[in-house]
Amino acid sequence: MTHRVTLRPSGHDFDNAPDESLLDSALAHGLAVDYGCSNGNCGKCRARRVQGEVRRLRHSDFGFSAADAAAGWFLMCCHAAASDLELDTGVARDHLDIERQDIEVKVKRVTPLDGQWTDVHVQTPRTRRLRFLAGQWATLSRDGQRVDLPIASCPCDDRNLHFHVAAGSDDARLFEPGATVALSGPLGEFVLDAHSARPRLMIGAGAGLAPLASIIEHSQSLDETIPVSLLLIEDAGRTHYLENQLRSWRDALDTFDYIRAPREQLADAVRRLPGDTAAADADWYVAGPDWLVESASGMLSGLGVSPDAARRRAV
Repeated sequence: MTHRVTLRPSGHDFDNAPDESLLDSALAHGLAVDYGCSNGNCGKCRARRVQGEVRRLRHSDFGFSAADAAAGWFLMCCHAAASDLELDTGVARDHLDIERQDIEVKVKRVTPLDGQWTDVHVQTPRTRRLRFLAGQWATLSRDGQRVDLPIASCPCDDRNLHFHVAAGSDDARLFEPGATVALSGPLGEFVLDAHSARPRLMIGAGAGLAPLASIIEHSQSLDETIPVSLLLIEDAGRTHYLENQLRSWRDALDTFDYIRAPREQLADAVRRLPGDTAAADADWYVAGPDWLVESASGMLSGLGVSPDAARRRAV
């Protein structure tokens, strides 16, 4: 039987299936709770039971004192809900709440997205998954070569990470299927404000769609009704490498839409993007080449968008 779990003090809630740990359920619902090894050794995913009952799924080598156990502390990675629950545990609000991690990952698959871009899928060990927020980056290195890349996938699947790399570039040669690559991260302040209920408006071009895709996917995983709209700036005569994905999201989701515009029509498209929402009443995310970030920043300021409501990242 599925049980409802509420986290305090954030107020977030999610469903927990009988065969799934509370940690996995929270992550699958896009909640950035603290964790480390995810197998009962480090103790980072500790939570305190406020109301309801839990049941153990697996053994844990981490031990609580008798006083802590009596107060209701347990590990989310080793337990499932036995009834509806209220738990006391923190949820990361921004990049400062997540520590940097160093993990060896395996290149699982390299898939062309079009003639210019490639999707690189790397996988972490089961016991060393990457905790990150949507929109963040990572450093990947092998044999003395290194590159900083935005993570193009959702934190809700923290073991399977995707990156977008220019096909045929020096960076692409870093990722041979089956190779082991050192990953360090997460990096960056360009992250989804998952605690805001305001509409999310995005402007992206080129490789800037990678971190925006992570934010869009995370917004979906949160099971919210917050609208997400994207302005995709395309080069004249070219289809963006993620447009098929964007189209499928628009067709499947009531809360996501996007419009396309060439660079020459950026100013007009920015004014059209909010739709019925006042530009100053939304959270804005801008990612792409330097020219896009600089131009869009000036336009948003002119529309009354405060600096705190506009996150920007040059890619």
